[in-house]
Amino acid sequence: MVTSVERTVWRDHQLGQVWALEVIDGRIAGCAGPLGRDNVSTDDLNNLSYERNPGLLSWIEGRRRSRGLS
Repeated sequence: MVTSVERTVWRDHQLGQVWALEVIDGRIAGCAGPLGRDNVSTDDLNNLSYERNPGLLSWIEGRRRSRGLS
C-alpha cells in the first residue's frame, strides 16, 4: 500500500500562528513552525524540516479538532 503525504498550511487564528503540516491518512505526521510568515509556497513546504514530536503533534491535532478542522 502506498501512502501519500499531503503538505499543507494551517493557521491557528486564536494564537496568531502559522504551521506547515504533513498529513497522512487524515492524521498529522509532522509539523514545522510556527512559521514567521503567512504566505508559504509549495516549494517552501517541500523544503522545511518537519518535527515528529508526539506531544507537539497531539497538541496541534487537538487544536485543529476543537475548531472542526481535522
